[in-house]
Amino acid sequence: MPDWRRHLVAFLCSALGMITGQWLGRPGTAMPPVAAASPAASALSVPSFELVDAQGRRRVLMATSSEGNPGIWFFDGKGKTRLSLGLYDDDNAFVVLNDDQEQAVQILRTLGPRSSPYLVMKSQGRDRIVMGLGASAQDPFLVHYDPNGTMQTVFGSYSR
Repeated sequence: MPDWRRHLVAFLCSALGMITGQWLGRPGTAMPPVAAASPAASALSVPSFELVDAQGRRRVLMATSSEGNPGIWFFDGKGKTRLSLGLYDDDNAFVVLNDDQEQAVQILRTLGPRSSPYLVMKSQGRDRIVMGLGASAQDPFLVHYDPNGTMQTVFGSYSR
């Protein structure tokens, strides 16, 4: 199988997984029962929560961003942010995977009033592949960018 077809199959499988995850997570989907908190339970309220390892290095931070949005940041052994998740200003969710230079290499997010799912794969700080369900019609799309930054549409309609 030609190299480009193997990559296309991998991208399509990723898109199918993302769409399935979106479908499974929609309201009304059966979820396991959750134990209710007892009336005697109390909450711990702090502006941030930091988890450190045995050497005292920060490994997880739960806090709000400078804009006031909630987030969780995971750090590697060198103190670099490698994973973050939270909410944008418009209350849409995100998960970001970073390389060892703290540059985003993959972003899974929702976008717009319908919380359309988008997956962005990056290289050296530049978008290379974007796939998801379009914000208006919720139709799937897949685009990629060549090394010069020119967008090539594989299928669907992608608008920023």
